[in-house]
Amino acid sequence: MIALPHRIEKTICLILLSLACACGSTKSASEKSPSEEEEKPYELEYSDVMDFIRGVKTSYKIAGHFNGEQTSRLTIDGLPEGATYSEEALMWQPSCDLKPENGQFLRGYMVHRLRINLEGIHTDELVQKPAIIIIHKDGEDSICQD
Repeated sequence: MIALPHRIEKTICLILLSLACACGSTKSASEKSPSEEEEKPYELEYSDVMDFIRGVKTSYKIAGHFNGEQTSRLTIDGLPEGATYSEEALMWQPSCDLKPENGQFLRGYMVHRLRINLEGIHTDELVQKPAIIIIHKDGEDSICQD
């Protein structure tokens, strides 16, 4: 087995995770239908990959609305224990006791999946987008000692 630098390993893992979260889409960028090329009826701002380090409080902006609608509801399915979403921010400080289900971190991190839901209150429209949280076992600012 060839030993790769940590940055390359992380990049390869992120690429593989992004492909896994494509949720079965088989269309290439050049095969977009005319309706997909039209302007989206909503705006959604979020990072599809969010990095967290055990023991370090981190936040990410997650905001969205349907165009022309005064009220939209944004919810997140699959928030990890202790994570909160309010006022357009996902905030979380992963516990130092946090461990993957199998008890070991793979290459120093683990992955958690989310689903971001944007719902139009008056239009009954619903947009769902996948996102990934990567939890690092260690980091410069981590207070965890194990």
